Amino acid sequence: MDYSVLNRSDSQIFELEKGDVVQFEIVSESGKLEVSLQLEGGKPVYEGKDVPSGSFTVTVNKSGNYKCELVGHKEKGSVRIEKVGN
Repeated sequence: MDYSVLNRSDSQIFELEKGDVVQFEIVSESGKLEVSLQLEGGKPVYEGKDVPSGSFTVTVNKSGNYKCELVGHKEKGSVRIEKVGN
């Protein structure tokens, strides 16, 4: 997902299995970005406020549908999210 300015919330649902690894690659040129990943109806397995540029992985410990939500505050940049294995 590339954006010139993200000043709202955007989300996507991922169907994941226990042990799956999700990789985040973030390029933050300006503004602030919040990122969360959570099993629907559950607590976040990852939650970051003012997330800087970089890459990181999150391993999920339960199977199900996971909501990944991005909240931008005058954020300019890009985010790439993909399942990289388990």
